[in-house]
Amino acid sequence: MGNFVFAPLLHRRSKLIINGNTDETSMNSQSSTAEYKDYRVSYDVTSNIESYPWYDIKNRKKHKSQTNCIRTTRYNILTFIPKNLFEQFHRVANIYFAVLIGLNWVPMINALAKTVAFIPLTVILVITGVKDLVEDLKRWRSDAKINKQLTEVYDKTSRTFVQCKWQDLSVGSIVRIHADQTVPADILLLSSTSYESTCYLDTAAIDGETNLKQKIIPSCFLNISKPEETKFELQCDQPNEDIYHFHVVLQILNESRILTSRTFVQCKWQDLSVGSIVRIHADQTVPADILLLSSASYESTCYLDTAAIDGETNLKQKIIPSCFLNISKPEETKF
Repeated sequence: MGNFVFAPLLHRRSKLIINGNTDETSMNSQSSTAEYKDYRVSYDVTSNIESYPWYDIKNRKKHKSQTNCIRTTRYNILTFIPKNLFEQFHRVANIYFAVLIGLNWVPMINALAKTVAFIPLTVILVITGVKDLVEDLKRWRSDAKINKQLTEVYDKTSRTFVQCKWQDLSVGSIVRIHADQTVPADILLLSSTSYESTCYLDTAAIDGETNLKQKIIPSCFLNISKPEETKFELQCDQPNEDIYHFHVVLQILNESRILTSRTFVQCKWQDLSVGSIVRIHADQTVPADILLLSSASYESTCYLDTAAIDGETNLKQKIIPSCFLNISKPEETKF
């Protein structure tokens, strides 16, 4: 049995993309949050529920559905000749030869026969066109190979996982991925066979980083053994090229109750804002001026090294405010 994952976004890009370590993330800065609109996905919600998620689903059917098929080719059968010629005549050398051909038609300044003047430019255009065609055919074959790769998708009718091509994946598909397999789309981790409820991803082909990225299951799914049989709603960013920020709200629909999950996610120092709740581990550098709200120490304290600030080598003790001493999860507290 492998990892259960949910594929909310199906827009594979040249950059990465597994944004599946969170269920609610505020990593985007205020400007980037305003740039992308929310994208809502509901899984296994009956059609007789006239709620705002169902209205969104009905309205979305009026638009062209997104597919997981990738296409990196530049031309097709109809556009190859006009588009290739248009691109080639953006080069100064080709424009120069075209001007010479035009001038050769002027009787007073023509130096060559009119047919001979076409030979240099024609040879250049044909050779470059053949080279571009060969390269585009290689891209087409690569796309076809990737799109036809198989993965396991949950079938609601048979209640089992079945084989499915990558290009046939759709928004809301429940995908099962085994160890050492390639991830077919932008997905959110819902279940893992690891006792730590995590998985590790190699993103070297996307961002060039060789260190493994840890992805964590949303807390609301930690006690769910079969997420593919659970009704839930997910609201996230629309597909974009940002591989480092992902904002998503995940809700489990349990009759009249809605369980919302929150967790800590990776964030750049520059994207921190006033009011952010930051979790810092031992021996890590403090990214900003912060107030201690919780500590893993039984003394409810922590010690800071401020030698880089004031030159003092003795550790400074920081104490949790008394009103937070009995609060186990200050990030879920209003204050």
